[in-house]
Amino acid sequence: MEMQRADPDFRRFVFFFFVALVVVGAVSLWAFQDWLSRVARAEPIVARHHLLLAFACLMGASCALLVALGVYLWRTGARVHAAGRFPPPGMRVLHDTPVLHGAAASRRARLLQGMGVALLICCLGLVIATWRTYTAFAMKPDDFTLQRIGVRVAPRGGPS
Repeated sequence: MEMQRADPDFRRFVFFFFVALVVVGAVSLWAFQDWLSRVARAEPIVARHHLLLAFACLMGASCALLVALGVYLWRTGARVHAAGRFPPPGMRVLHDTPVLHGAAASRRARLLQGMGVALLICCLGLVIATWRTYTAFAMKPDDFTLQRIGVRVAPRGGPS
């Protein structure tokens, strides 16, 4: 059985990448807690605006990552299909990996491309859910709606 050998340089790169990711995550968590405590002390209208903006940015970043991973999986599947083997030639691997040929490689290519499409569909669903949530919380209720739920509304304008 043919094996594709692990790349020690790639293994080191992945290790340091994840260490850096943990450090960035810890700093981000600290900054988020500080930001959230400031938002909690803000006026409700200002707090809502900041929370909606943070929500939209977070969902945008999530969508960007989903699209990037979906495209990567699609392209990797296309490379596997074109080469007729998995992993495709030139792909670096973390562990010694048995090479699949023929029908097994074709199934793996379809699986990779299917997962890529599924992630892109998830991204579309996330965009729709984000838009609906954002517009629901960003809408400003009119005076009639406020009166119906029992909120006193001061008259606007001067005396008529």
